Amino acid sequence: MIGLQKIEPGKNTELRVFNSFIQWRVVGETTWKNLVSLSEIQGPSGVAGTFTQLSDAPNSYFGQSRRGVRVNQSANGLEFYSLLREDSWFFSIGALNENSPFLEGSTFPKTYTLPALLRETTINRLSGLINSQSSGTAIISIQFGLNSWTSITGLSTLACTTSVLADQLASVNNVIPAGQRLRISFASITGTLNLSFRLDVTEAL
Repeated sequence: MIGLQKIEPGKNTELRVFNSFIQWRVVGETTWKNLVSLSEIQGPSGVAGTFTQLSDAPNSYFGQSRRGVRVNQSANGLEFYSLLREDSWFFSIGALNENSPFLEGSTFPKTYTLPALLRETTINRLSGLINSQSSGTAIISIQFGLNSWTSITGLSTLACTTSVLADQLASVNNVIPAGQRLRISFASITGTLNLSFRLDVTEAL
């Protein structure tokens, strides 16, 4: 910090921001003096806001977020805190059938791969898996990876039918590093479906 020079009692000063500095001068004088560089008083970066991601049509997914502070306790009993964001990602795939052009692969299992994750993400639960059409079924698994793929334990070989599937908890292989991708793997598809489900996740910030 550059600081103020001594000024005569009773005189007033004024401030302005100019050329990356906060500057000051005595009221009535023409010369501005640097008080402090803005870089010296810059605080930490703010937390990123809620974001939305859209994938290729006809698929899309979007998130609703809430932030929280996780309280942890170290081995010596001291508490420490980590900022996290809990999200619900909603997935909807309309008019899905075994020949849908956005599916990857010519034979089953066929897949649909989502954009790379921006931060480490823990998959907690899959909820509400259903086909809202009057008929049609699919068997899906949620996987992650890049060149090789790992199924998330608890979220494998799930039957999508016209009845809502009970909540499925992810228990192992559910922490995904930043930069890796999620994909939906279809072991089979019969008929035409309007498939939807929700993933509850926790993202590190």
